[in-house]
Amino acid sequence: MGRGGEAVLVSIVHKDKKECVVEATVADNGDGSYGVSYVPAEPGPYSVWVCVKAQHVKGSPFVLAVQRKFRRHRGTFHCCSFCSSRGAKDARCGCGGSMPGGYQGCGHGHRGHPGRPHWSCCGSVLEGSECVRPGGGIPCSPRSVRRTVEL
Repeated sequence: MGRGGEAVLVSIVHKDKKECVVEATVADNGDGSYGVSYVPAEPGPYSVWVCVKAQHVKGSPFVLAVQRKFRRHRGTFHCCSFCSSRGAKDARCGCGGSMPGGYQGCGHGHRGHPGRPHWSCCGSVLEGSECVRPGGGIPCSPRSVRRTVEL
C-alpha cells in the first residue's frame, strides 16, 4: 500500500485444533507496510487470515507450519549431584531428588533419584533426548519473517 493508516486484521488459528487461536499484534509502519507479531502456543499447521478494509489480501488465508524448537540440555549427564559436585551441600538437580543432612541435590538411592544417570537440568534419563525442563524450557528467540502480499 502507498501509505499506512488502514485497519489490518490478522487471525491465526491452528488447523487441527480450532480452539487454539494465536493472538497477533499488528504494527502500522506508516509507509504502507505492516508488521505482525505472534507466538504460537503449540506446533502444527495454522491458517493465517489477513484482511484490509474487510477484504482478504491476495493469497489469504496463508498456511503457516510451526515446528517445536529442539531444546538442548544446559546441565550435565551425571549419576547424582552429590558425586558430580564433589559433595557440595548446595548442589541442586533437575530430578528433584534430595538427601538427608542438609544436601539440596540428589544422591544414589535417595528420595527422587531416578536410579540411573540423568540430566542435571531436567532429570531426564535419556542421554540423547531434548531437555524437558519444567515450565516449557527456554523460550525461542524471536525471528522476523517479512512477506509482501498484493491486495
